Amino acid sequence: MTDFLLKMVEQAQADEDTCVCLIPKGITTTPELMDYLKTGLRFPDYFGRNWDALDDFIDDLAWLHEKNIIIIHEKFPQIPENQLNHYIDSLKTASDFWKANGSKSFTVVFL
Repeated sequence: MTDFLLKMVEQAQADEDTCVCLIPKGITTTPELMDYLKTGLRFPDYFGRNWDALDDFIDDLAWLHEKNIIIIHEKFPQIPENQLNHYIDSLKTASDFWKANGSKSFTVVFL
């Protein structure tokens, strides 16, 4: 991780109203990606590590007290194209949902 990115993540994490989920480079499988999302977004233990569960959970986030949600990808996950497309669609849908809902800001960054 670059010094700039590290500093940006540390500053965001210092804000009590911001939850930062860092997805590192080197992700090559969907289960790896799901594990980082589960940890970073503090999904409940019953998270199913599949696309339907991800769609449900990122449109809920009731367990997070933070109002600002930021998912930072150091690099695009190197998962199969159809899986990556589904992931990007899920993020877009969640972003649209939270924009309309207004109770949380939902930001996704790809470096």
